[in-house]
Amino acid sequence: MAGAGNSGTTTGWQTIVATPTGGTFSGTLSGVPAGAWYQIEVRTVTAGVPSTESTATKVGVGDIYITAGQSNSTNWGGPKLTPTDDRVCVRTGLTGSSWRHGYDPLPAPDPSTGGSPWSRLGDLLTTADNIPVGFICAGVGGSATSQWLPGNPYYNNLKAAIESLPPGGFRAVLWHQGESDSNTNVTATTYEDNMTSIIAQSWTDGGWSIPWYLAEASYHIHTTLSQEEPVTAGQRAAVYADPLVFLGPTTDAFHLEDADGGKLLLDGVHFNGAGLADHAAQWRDILRGTTTPTPRNGSFEDNQNPAITNLSALDDGGNHLVNISSDTDSPSVLGWRILTADGLDAAAGNNGVFNPDTDTYAGAADTINNGELPGMAGRHVATMDGGAANNYFLHTTRANVQPNTAYTLTVAIGVRDNPATFGNARLDILADGLVVATATYQNDDLDSLHGGDASGSFTEVSLNYETGTTATANETLALRIAKLGATATVLDFDNVRFTAQTGYAAFQIRYWGNNTDPDSARLLDPDHDGLNNGLEYALGLNPSQPNGSPGSLTGNLLSFTKGSDAIASGDVTYVIQTSDDLGLTDPWAAVVTQAPPNSSATIFYTLPTGKPKVFARLVITIAPR
Repeated sequence: MAGAGNSGTTTGWQTIVATPTGGTFSGTLSGVPAGAWYQIEVRTVTAGVPSTESTATKVGVGDIYITAGQSNSTNWGGPKLTPTDDRVCVRTGLTGSSWRHGYDPLPAPDPSTGGSPWSRLGDLLTTADNIPVGFICAGVGGSATSQWLPGNPYYNNLKAAIESLPPGGFRAVLWHQGESDSNTNVTATTYEDNMTSIIAQSWTDGGWSIPWYLAEASYHIHTTLSQEEPVTAGQRAAVYADPLVFLGPTTDAFHLEDADGGKLLLDGVHFNGAGLADHAAQWRDILRGTTTPTPRNGSFEDNQNPAITNLSALDDGGNHLVNISSDTDSPSVLGWRILTADGLDAAAGNNGVFNPDTDTYAGAADTINNGELPGMAGRHVATMDGGAANNYFLHTTRANVQPNTAYTLTVAIGVRDNPATFGNARLDILADGLVVATATYQNDDLDSLHGGDASGSFTEVSLNYETGTTATANETLALRIAKLGATATVLDFDNVRFTAQTGYAAFQIRYWGNNTDPDSARLLDPDHDGLNNGLEYALGLNPSQPNGSPGSLTGNLLSFTKGSDAIASGDVTYVIQTSDDLGLTDPWAAVVTQAPPNSSATIFYTLPTGKPKVFARLVITIAPR
């Protein structure tokens, strides 16, 4: 159909049933590109003569999502919203073929009449992808995972929605639930088992491996962190158990983000307009794969940022500590979870954020350089004081591991004036909960890196994780910073950064461990083999080991191998040129190259025969950084 936003592509006539019988017929119209709105025209052809067309208008070809869970997955928020884009649709029932514009409240088994995240998400997705988006809502307020187990009425609703569409007929199930399970002290293992059962049965009933997205959601106004963290641990475990289960948004900090009206309604549980907008924006970025690995609150300033929490900076020596068992407002460190060594519970101890003073770091008085020591990123730092050995801070990104990428975790670790209190530190990079890179730092290590005595200061340390040409699909990246010591020890750290680099930067990390080593400059040749670092990058060679000729000649077939980092980055151009006399009278000229089927890793050229001699050279151009 014509008009703004209608992004479909007209198809030709297709025969969907060649010999209809029985008075009725049906078929599939194939090869229709995603878009809205379409007009479908249907006609019969009898003895070569077509009938007048019958038409159906406003038919969308796009993404459908089934939503499920408890109140924050349905219409308990506020205010209600009418999407600005009429391509946002909702089905009027769990089954059937009737759809309407996706204004709140959306049709759902739950009788609530407020606003939802899905009306907002629909607007965001149609804007970003220029296709229609439809929702089928199955959520029920106050429901627990046990009520969604196969055989129960809530699961039967979900099953009906799934079975109403063919295999592959919708994109995913979006699940937001956990608050009720916190209220009933559900363990991580139980939550994981429940979700695994629900998901497995949905695959059986649907007849295909349906993608699921599970939000990290556990906060309730009447629960504590000791009740909530096991639920989110179970959610993460269910995600890590299968590559077709993904991590959705996290909303557990909405109760702390109370600047400018906050993100919760007055009931302290359901989302207001700002909360619904944040929830929807997180879903959009996750579903579109546009999240980044950058950790939130890596400077540990957000908790004391008036623009976020209505709280001001802590005074010298002041702290914001997490009480896991008695504070029902669940104070936490924004962007981070503080967990026991097994990752299943909230960690005990004096853990949180504090403003170092002269009792801990002699140079950290706020009257000197704003209280910031070299390496700090603001006057507040993360701290773990006491508690069991191997408790840790965890930040889970929504970014997946990518091939040909060098990831670098950088942290400034503090050693107080009394180094005997230092609890030692371990940095881990995780992929789907499994360690893919780790490093441990004791006092002696930091002294060495600091060029002497590291006490009374913050020392920057780094951990690299390099992927190869392939990466396991859909592995979620996370960061873990653990205190190895127990009760009488402390770990302070700040300025956490996590970067992903590709191309020549990844090549530098692989061979030099950083991007600043003087020997890693592109035009240098540290192994003295006549090939500078840029050429070795382009040809996939090791710049620390002398290499022979980069090309191979078999008969009259000349070939060069491309570097995997260069292929992934796409910043290198390869051109083979030939000349009969090294360009003296016959100018160098580019030739048409060949590659084997399904290969982009090698460049081939067949040298001509019948000439007394021919010269060939490879010209490599690397795009500027």
